[in-house]
Amino acid sequence: MPNSSDSATSVTPSAYAVYDDPLYITAHDQITNSLVDTPFNGTDFMNWKREIMLALMSKNKDGFITGTCQKPAVTDKKYEHWKRVDILVMQWILHSIEKKLRENFKYVTSARQLWGELVECYGQINSLELYQLKKDLGAISQDNSIVVEYYSRLKKTWEEIDALDPIPQCTCGAMNSCTCVLLKRMFDREMQSKLLQLLMGLNSSFENVKSNILTMEPMPTINKVLGLLQKVEKQKSISDTAGALTEANAYASIKHPSTQPESSSKRVKLDTEEKPVKVCSHCKKKGHDVTECYQLQTCTFCGVFGHVEHQCYQARSLGRGRSQGGYGSQGGYGLQGGYGRGRGRSNSYHKKGSNVYKRTDK
Repeated sequence: MPNSSDSATSVTPSAYAVYDDPLYITAHDQITNSLVDTPFNGTDFMNWKREIMLALMSKNKDGFITGTCQKPAVTDKKYEHWKRVDILVMQWILHSIEKKLRENFKYVTSARQLWGELVECYGQINSLELYQLKKDLGAISQDNSIVVEYYSRLKKTWEEIDALDPIPQCTCGAMNSCTCVLLKRMFDREMQSKLLQLLMGLNSSFENVKSNILTMEPMPTINKVLGLLQKVEKQKSISDTAGALTEANAYASIKHPSTQPESSSKRVKLDTEEKPVKVCSHCKKKGHDVTECYQLQTCTFCGVFGHVEHQCYQARSLGRGRSQGGYGSQGGYGLQGGYGRGRGRSNSYHKKGSNVYKRTDK
């Protein structure tokens, strides 16, 4: 009995055998399908051409326009199948062109013929367009944009120039036996030119980084340089943010100083003139302290304890000059019969209201 695994190996075809056949189509491959999102309108043919090629390559149908999938003989059993697929590819391309231009190609008979006419009509190098692209490329700089946006503008312009004026390819096959790696050297030279252009357009904040990159041997690739520039840009952004926060906090501390209340031991009671108010610790009254309290002093006029001189004058209805209260200005009897400047002896007590002041020399 034969081995089951050997039997399965001998009859099961490759899983990709069907998909590798350019004549294979699916239920989704409709004749009215378009290969691109934006139909060709007569301008920017190179970018449109590239999108068409990529779409056909993904479906394994690019051979119908390049000639690698050749038309079989009429007697071949695959002839009718090939013809149907070729018409399908031709319709895909036609539905990727605006209707007003589609009318110019309605009598073509194959996808390859259609593609050849399109290239002949629109694929010639436009010197004016190429001039404008290279002029725009020279004016691109970073300015205030981030690195990735700046690089995207450069890359888009590079690709448009390459599509409009591609590097010539060897068609004789001599490059296949070349041993001096000429193609690689040409490619490296092109990449170095683009890298230098990228560095020249950076703003002044990357001067140190540019100097370091230019001294590297060998020169790094554009992708590595782009990654390095983005890291430096991120670090600079973090530093600027931290500096801005510090400056904002300092400004806020100056504009809005701390309003925490002082402790009660440090607070001083102030009057309307911002001067400390005296409070007597003996009589608890304001306006004087304990050293000035009249209740703890002896009158210098009458010698009685518990009041001061001006209160004595008020109790006797005397003026401060003592010339109108019955006291003379020179001792002895005054003009109205009172005692002079010396202390009076006719009264042992005198009153002011309910306060009684007793003499201390009795």
